[in-house]
Amino acid sequence: MKFDTKKKVILGVTIALTLVVMIMIGTILASVFHKEEEPEPEVQIAEVVEEEPREEEPEEEAEEEPEEEPLTNYLDFSALRSAVTEDATSWLYVPGTVVNYPVLRAGSGKDTDYYLRKDYKGNYFTGGCVYMQQRNRADYGSKDTVIYGHNMNNGTMFHSLHNYEDGSFFKSHPYIIVFTPEKTLIYQVFCAYRDDDKLILAYYNDFADNSTFMKYIDGVRNSTNGKAYQTNKDVKVEASDRIISLSTCIRYDEVGRFLLLGKLLSSEEAAKVDKSLIEEAYNASAEALNKLVKQYQ
Repeated sequence: MKFDTKKKVILGVTIALTLVVMIMIGTILASVFHKEEEPEPEVQIAEVVEEEPREEEPEEEAEEEPEEEPLTNYLDFSALRSAVTEDATSWLYVPGTVVNYPVLRAGSGKDTDYYLRKDYKGNYFTGGCVYMQQRNRADYGSKDTVIYGHNMNNGTMFHSLHNYEDGSFFKSHPYIIVFTPEKTLIYQVFCAYRDDDKLILAYYNDFADNSTFMKYIDGVRNSTNGKAYQTNKDVKVEASDRIISLSTCIRYDEVGRFLLLGKLLSSEEAAKVDKSLIEEAYNASAEALNKLVKQYQ
């Protein structure tokens, strides 16, 4: 009797456990099949628009500034040398004056001051010619290129350089222009002064020493020494610079000389000079040269 009761208890527990398990399984299955489906997140798909292929525009090249052309000239030096004198090295033009002449340099076998009292053909002439000494390089490569010309009573040659004794003229005519067969040289006037008749290059040993050159420049442009008539101290002259000196006589002073000094401008500095002034200088020089050639042909 006890045995049957025990069986009944075990069977009841087993059935109860089975029911619990089945209920749990049923609950799980119900939750799976009856779970509301969550909406899927919206995925925004970008609309692909096919653009028509565009032609690539060529990149605009930056406009290059035109390079400054070196100052050249087309004066007929061949005609000048063949018709007038083979000793012509260049042509000198000083705006605002009558200075518009060839510059001569005595050739081999001639005295350095050959053209002091001679014309283009070597004939005696008191007025002489505009010239440089043989100590100077014909290409203006010397430290100081000294050019001589007489102070003629009729107003020709270097007479009108004395206009630079006037302050307003000195300021308004700041350039000296030289044409060579190869190039155009522009000098900026920085001093006009009086001196004695010493030969500058010989006296200062061709300025072979930079300190001598600078001492000379500082001295002649210093108005306190009583020599400088006019000076432009804004024009800086360094030991490495080259200058030009135009030398002429002083009336009623046999040993006195008047000199006009200019500093050679670099190509960059020369490019800033008014082109109309250079054109004017060229046209006037070409006209005078052609006239001189015709006179001697």
